[in-house]
Amino acid sequence: MKEFEAAAFAADPACRRALSRPRTVPRDQGVRENTPGTRSFEEVKPKLLAEQREQVQRDAFEGLISDLRKQATVRVLYKPEGPPSSPPGEVIPCRGF
Repeated sequence: MKEFEAAAFAADPACRRALSRPRTVPRDQGVRENTPGTRSFEEVKPKLLAEQREQVQRDAFEGLISDLRKQATVRVLYKPEGPPSSPPGEVIPCRGF
């Protein structure tokens, strides 16, 4: 840390100001007027809520399908033409699609 301080204070004042500036750009503190093509939050809020609702429903549905796939079993009800790959009557769990 002392090496940094020695190098920073040895530099000219303009360089010191550049080193002490925050690295993030400050956000606009004022209220901006709508420019063409932008909409206010109140205008897009219903659409955002609908999209969020759809996403929650989609996630719940996919979770349900995933659980059902984990529970599913496949039973062979006919005699295969080739040599058996597992003993007859064995229940083979479904590992997904």
